[in-house]
Amino acid sequence: MKNRIIQYIKSDKVYTIENKRFAFVNKNPLVLLLPAIILVLIGILCFSNSKKVDNVKSISYSETGNIDYKVYLKENNYYDTSYLEKDMQYIASLINTINVRFNYELHGTEKLDYKYSYRIIANLKVSDKADTTKLLYNKEETLKEGELVEISDNNFVINEDIDIDYGKYNNYISTFRSEYGLSANAELALKMVIDTNGQYKEKPLLKNSSSLSMAIPLSEQTINIKMDTNNLNQNGTLKLSNAGASTNLLVLMPGIISMLLGILLAVFSVYKYIRKINSDPYRKELNRILKEYDANIVTATSSIRENSSSTVRVSKFEELLDAQSQENKPIIFYEVDPDNKSYFIINGENTTYRFTLTRAYQERLKAEKETFEDNIK
Repeated sequence: MKNRIIQYIKSDKVYTIENKRFAFVNKNPLVLLLPAIILVLIGILCFSNSKKVDNVKSISYSETGNIDYKVYLKENNYYDTSYLEKDMQYIASLINTINVRFNYELHGTEKLDYKYSYRIIANLKVSDKADTTKLLYNKEETLKEGELVEISDNNFVINEDIDIDYGKYNNYISTFRSEYGLSANAELALKMVIDTNGQYKEKPLLKNSSSLSMAIPLSEQTINIKMDTNNLNQNGTLKLSNAGASTNLLVLMPGIISMLLGILLAVFSVYKYIRKINSDPYRKELNRILKEYDANIVTATSSIRENSSSTVRVSKFEELLDAQSQENKPIIFYEVDPDNKSYFIINGENTTYRFTLTRAYQERLKAEKETFEDNIK
């Protein structure tokens, strides 16, 4: 049997019904949504904190590269050697070939699966004498292209050398300048590009493109023929994310329980709210009257003034229909206390007829009906 208090107050037939257990929640079931949301947020927080990463692995690597070269000379009466070392000044007309040696090394702290390739590119450039950033002529060609190499190791080394026919490029530029009467700067930019891809236990980890370059001046005569080289020396660190990831069950399980409780509480709250709306005795009876007797009722937007000094309170709405046929007046509807109390009034010539619909009284009828049904059971 349900535990209820049913109190009768004579003034205007007002009835108060209270459910001792969870009265506030039963009246406002949506208040349960707040603790439900809090429980879900706690669950999400626990779930996210249950994942921890142990032993994050870092792999360090270093790249080094340098260029060495020798300038081989044409036969002449002045030099006893067949070539000159780098970082000297050279007479352009005596240069035969330049042997360029590229050295590139990559060293890592862990063994990786490498795929690498390289290519040597020559770029012939002619620029304005006053402003070298303004190119007059630019021609690029690939002199050498290495095959794709696959190795599994901590490091790899590339040593490659190439002979540059200095006379060919120098004569080409001299003819170009002479034909068009140009006073311009010219150089042969030589570059080796190394493309590297590295994997650690089938996880892509390193994708890199490095280069070694040098500039060989052209179309000069006897002095200031000096080659500039850009060597390579850099370090890097590669981090493996989620290496050795684990789950803390002591944090995860309470999080799952909290989230499930929050979801169930939210569902229960919405269910109670929908059920409360559908089972609201006051609103249900009011809607029935307004729907069935719509043709007889006029809705007032403000309070109703009773014209007569004599007021008859009727116990059922249907009794107003009899009074309406006698007085030939409309039934005026006004909700005195929104969602709690309504008046249905006929202002007759000498008598005012009033039917009062209250939430408390409708809830009392419903409670008495449910109590009766419980007693039968």
